[in-house]
Amino acid sequence: MKVKRFFAEDTRTAMREVREAFGSDAVILANREADGGIELIAAIDYDENALSDSVNKAEQQIAQKPATSFSQHRAKKSVASSNKISVQEPIQAKQTSASVKSGAALTWLQEPALEKMQEELSSLRHVVEDQLSGLAWGDFERRHPLRTELLKRLMSLGLNASICQEISNNIDDSDDVEHNWRQALGHLASKVHVSDDDVLKNGGVIAMVGPTGVGKTTSIAKIAARYVLRHGPKSVALVTADNYRVGAYEQLRIYSRILDVPLHLLSKEDKLESVLDKLIDKKLVLIDTAGVSPRDIELRQRIQPLINNRELFDTYLVLSANSQLSSMEKCFDAFSELKPSACVLTKTDEAENLGAALGSLIRSKVPLAYVCDGQRVPEDLHLARPHSLVNEAVALVQDNNQTFDWEALALVLGGSSTNAYN
Repeated sequence: MKVKRFFAEDTRTAMREVREAFGSDAVILANREADGGIELIAAIDYDENALSDSVNKAEQQIAQKPATSFSQHRAKKSVASSNKISVQEPIQAKQTSASVKSGAALTWLQEPALEKMQEELSSLRHVVEDQLSGLAWGDFERRHPLRTELLKRLMSLGLNASICQEISNNIDDSDDVEHNWRQALGHLASKVHVSDDDVLKNGGVIAMVGPTGVGKTTSIAKIAARYVLRHGPKSVALVTADNYRVGAYEQLRIYSRILDVPLHLLSKEDKLESVLDKLIDKKLVLIDTAGVSPRDIELRQRIQPLINNRELFDTYLVLSANSQLSSMEKCFDAFSELKPSACVLTKTDEAENLGAALGSLIRSKVPLAYVCDGQRVPEDLHLARPHSLVNEAVALVQDNNQTFDWEALALVLGGSSTNAYN
């Protein structure tokens, strides 16, 4: 093992000197703030196991040593003292190395400057990671120009970088960029699951759930209107369990009057099972529920009645296409206990891009049943067709002249290089 002390004006310079001298495999044993700069102690070819063995052997030798007389003890006091130091120092080195490998804070006599050093090292690490990611991306761009163009186009749709990389890895290499692009879009569409149960044909008992303002009530009106046009008003019933939003009942009552279908208000005292028993002759029953934010600390309590009765209906999760990816993923997680059998994607006409919607659908694997692209009832309700949704996503990019987040993609491509510094 080689150990060397490095002194520089700041941490970044000191770390650069360590890398130049020992390479990326160096281990930082200690650091401290010295007069006029930073002092680092680094090692290369550091063998923790060998160090541990030497410590154990030294301890055994001391334990097995026969007892000595008082005069012999005094004569060898200095030798014993030096042995004690030689044993304790490797132990300290072992502990320091373990703390480095486990990500724990380095210490140097508990100096106050430690916190500042940690901040500088953390900042330096981010700089190195960004630089490595950029280098990896630049190298990839030089070696695979066609694949790079494909990744840029996929990223411009607003898709997650990992999804873009996965799709590009499944595309056959070709010198035709447009051929690769069409193939990638087809693969993207195939990753979106589609519901095989069309309630407009088969009917059923459907509860619409989701956050506030995503269009649950309007979606119910669209589905009910489309079903009435096909099968007549006598086969449809509406139920509202929204006792929180002011005017929720009135909004649905207007639709029920227009469609000439019955509407039942489910109060807090009513049992859903009893209400559904009265509607046993209806082919389609649509249940409107109160909007609940995924961040609501009382979410579980508010959807508990639905969870308790989920075997009585199918759950459709309604999401707005103009929501951010993180918001959509939180919705899927928040309502997962209701086990949604399908999803309704609304407000695609208001979205700047559809990448977040496509990405969250792919991640959740919840089938898409319907897409809504306007307020008209029932004209703006469409059966889910992933290829049409992907084409719309491409059109939005062309209309809005959107760009892609190359830094996110560079981090994905540079992950293997960056991990060398973890």
